[in-house]
Amino acid sequence: MSSNGNLLSHDSSNMDQVPWLTYLKSPALWACVFCHFCQNNCFFILLSWLPTYFHDNFPEAKSGIFNVVPWLLMVPGIGVAALITKKLSRNGHSVTSSRKIIESICLLSEAFCLVCIGLIGKYSFTLALFLMTICLFFAGFHNCSVLVNPQDLAPKHSGSILGIMNAAGAIPGFIGVYLVGYILELTGSWSAVFNVTAVINLIGLSVFALFGSGTPIV
Repeated sequence: MSSNGNLLSHDSSNMDQVPWLTYLKSPALWACVFCHFCQNNCFFILLSWLPTYFHDNFPEAKSGIFNVVPWLLMVPGIGVAALITKKLSRNGHSVTSSRKIIESICLLSEAFCLVCIGLIGKYSFTLALFLMTICLFFAGFHNCSVLVNPQDLAPKHSGSILGIMNAAGAIPGFIGVYLVGYILELTGSWSAVFNVTAVINLIGLSVFALFGSGTPIV
């Protein structure tokens, strides 16, 4: 009885073993990881530097407004993205196509808003607040595309793949945030900060659009 129990345990262990080599050789996995890295770069920069941006450009503005209002629409953004994803699926779009469309809306909208904030946001607090709120609304779309992509790529090992993705996504939390400080010290330009962030978004989108997939690797 003990021998049979050990054998069953051994077989179960083999079934649950993650085929890392297969996953790590997949361009789709790295496209997912890299795109998450780029999106998190934008998220952490806004999370860390948004109060400083508004304080520098609109010192008379109430912090309770610009520290709260832009973040209120992130959750509704996730809900809207989920509805669009369902509609795309009903209309015959593949999982791969749906993920790429939703992520394209996310990163392109963020990039557009960031560039606009750098160009015209400084002239009006209301306009800057509106653009930043729209930017974060579309940031919620990421939760219905790349963030759930590990479930598409590795249905049996999505937790392990998500661990890799989140580990990579945590890196911009200190590198990207530090880079903003360096750019501001060097140029004093918020436009430069937002433009660089927008370019990184577009690079991440390009990689995901080329190599991303919703088809299981294993």
